[in-house]
Amino acid sequence: MVLDGQEGVCMDIAESDQIIKYVISIGSRTQLCAGASNIVIMAFLSDEHQKQIIDKGLKPSLLTPLSTKRS
Repeated sequence: MVLDGQEGVCMDIAESDQIIKYVISIGSRTQLCAGASNIVIMAFLSDEHQKQIIDKGLKPSLLTPLSTKRS
């Protein structure tokens, strides 16, 4: 994943040979609150950059842990 504006973009994949797996496509865009790779990117941004992204609004997704979802 790489940062592009307010989103993470998948640049490469390591596909599992397991029968059950979660797969995203190269070029897929996801919010910075969705998925471990994006959360790591967000964690290493400056406090100011993090605040800008959060202030624009992060929407909960299916990949977001339930404890962070708003009712």
